[in-house]
Amino acid sequence: MKKVLFSLMFFYAASVSADDTELFYFEAEWCGPCKRVAPVLQTHNKENPQMPVQFVDVDNSPEIAEQHKVRGIPVLHIYTAGKHCEVVGAPDLVNKPVQQLIKECLK
Repeated sequence: MKKVLFSLMFFYAASVSADDTELFYFEAEWCGPCKRVAPVLQTHNKENPQMPVQFVDVDNSPEIAEQHKVRGIPVLHIYTAGKHCEVVGAPDLVNKPVQQLIKECLK
């Protein structure tokens, strides 16, 4: 089951911890590539409940997408060790494990 963030206040409350890794996946219901990525990230959530991906629907939460300069979807925003990285597009999101994407962000 996906967890969808609807309010900007909740988004910031979920992303305030600088020591943790926070993962936010921006998508839309009408987005074909997003539908390929979502099950992969849902599997990650089941296997890694301590580091879940938060799903943000850009149509339901445009203020969050605008604040984070989301220009295309699907995109995964990774906040870890004081860094912010974006992984854009379905190929990397489908073919690379989330843990690998986080390691690449730290480089």
